[in-house]
Amino acid sequence: MSVFSVVCIDMFQTLVDVNSRRYAFWQAALNENYSDRLADEYTEIWLSVFTKYFNELQNHGPGFRRFRSIAETCFEAVFKQIGCSLDPKRAAHLWIKEHRLAPPYEDTDLFIESVGADFPLCLVSDADDDMIFPHLENYRFDAVFTSERFKSYKSNSEGKLFDAVISHYSINPGKIIHIGDSISDIAGAKRAGIATCWLNRDRLTWNYDIRPDYEAKSLIEAASILGIRPCSVS
Repeated sequence: MSVFSVVCIDMFQTLVDVNSRRYAFWQAALNENYSDRLADEYTEIWLSVFTKYFNELQNHGPGFRRFRSIAETCFEAVFKQIGCSLDPKRAAHLWIKEHRLAPPYEDTDLFIESVGADFPLCLVSDADDDMIFPHLENYRFDAVFTSERFKSYKSNSEGKLFDAVISHYSINPGKIIHIGDSISDIAGAKRAGIATCWLNRDRLTWNYDIRPDYEAKSLIEAASILGIRPCSVS
């Protein structure tokens, strides 16, 4: 029998693969200037700028901002760095669109079907609501908690997002496990007393002082931590 009573999970790069949409995004943004090489180069720059800005916003920011607004600011910085005159507002719109179109990983359907049959399964996502709405048509969650709804990010010091999960289920936070791919997932959940599972699909090395309780290289492996062993991926 599992020690956990509730499972919460991240959306992007955990259940759906936004990174696989990078070529489509840059094709739409660059038009006739597009190449796969530039898409890979600019994606690396974007990830560096976005990660640094978002981490600073969570730790030292003046207040909550929707992800669309964050994206505009970051694209403005990226376009200045690469020396192009693209419109940051249009780029942010395209970026949101690609989140909406991101495909599930091959193990996502089986995980949700298997784990959702035995546990209340809720979604916890640092996202604007319109980024995840299309995915909610495909997957049924017991409850949904987004940063936009609670005006807070996962790893904000006040912990509103994960506190909302605890309050919703009215159980000891140690009976909840959160599965996600980022430091925000692990740091935010652990701060609230929730157990954590780092989904490490890319076989990376964990380089932070705060450590996850579990590590899984796939959602099937994450399910096994809960005592569930799906036999195949459909």
